[in-house]
Amino acid sequence: MLMPLSAPPPASPVSLPDDGMPLTGGPALFDVPAARRHVVPTARGPVLLRPVTPLDTHAVDRFVRGLSPTSRFRRFHSAVHRLTDRQLAGVVDVDHRGRETLLTVAGSGAAARVVGMGQYLVQSHPADSVDLAVVVDDDWQRLGLGRLLLEATVDAARESGFRTATAYVQAENRAMLTLLRGTRLPMARSNEGAIVEVLIDLTRIGTAAG
Repeated sequence: MLMPLSAPPPASPVSLPDDGMPLTGGPALFDVPAARRHVVPTARGPVLLRPVTPLDTHAVDRFVRGLSPTSRFRRFHSAVHRLTDRQLAGVVDVDHRGRETLLTVAGSGAAARVVGMGQYLVQSHPADSVDLAVVVDDDWQRLGLGRLLLEATVDAARESGFRTATAYVQAENRAMLTLLRGTRLPMARSNEGAIVEVLIDLTRIGTAAG
């Protein structure tokens, strides 16, 4: 488990202003599905793929701040430098069903750091659909982590009983669009101006190719 080093304790959800995003709290935060943990080889050495816990708060904050401005903009669709306390709590405060965050962690002990993150979040309408997003540290791109995180996040959403997953990708983000096409997941695309909406049919995974 990646432990925060010389970091303040995670922000308490009850101390954060309510922006309409419900937080989980309680034991579910640490009820991590063991099947979602894998050690994966890469050209730069093995990485650990695993679900997030609140102990990762500082590491996730450092990961987001370490992304290039372009990578942050493509992931968050705005020119953010770092996440607010509330946004950060939403990343690490997950029940591993309606909301999940998967991390890829390189190194171990004091040298361990987050190098990739995949997320899904259940939509209010319809309730059987989720939004998903993936981002990889700039120095760790083009090593297969994007595909690993995308497929693992999609699998986690499917295992949790959701029927569809939607990725909102900027039209100029050719790398992400190419990644989505390369997975051969069953999907449909539509353009909304500068945003490409990619709808993945989770019910057809394993029975049809995209």
